[in-house]
Amino acid sequence: MLYARFLTSPYPHAEIKSMDTSKAEALPGVRAILRYDDPELPAAADLGGHEPSSEPVLPRVAHFQGEEVGAVVAADSEEIAEQALRLIDVEW
Repeated sequence: MLYARFLTSPYPHAEIKSMDTSKAEALPGVRAILRYDDPELPAAADLGGHEPSSEPVLPRVAHFQGEEVGAVVAADSEEIAEQALRLIDVEW
């Protein structure tokens, strides 16, 4: 089983200028990290409604503190996923 954890913004009205996930990717037990700038990531989320959403799957801009933005980590345990999130270096 894999556990996923999203990066959350520590700030309201913040924009990701750059992100380095290399330390998190090297952590044993981390299976994947999806980033907002991944070219294979869909541009918008299909939430199954009548009209497609225009919201990005992993937005680069946070509107409120605690909003899920920028990256999601998949790991072997919740603890490893949380540890990997702390290793992601984000310039806001």
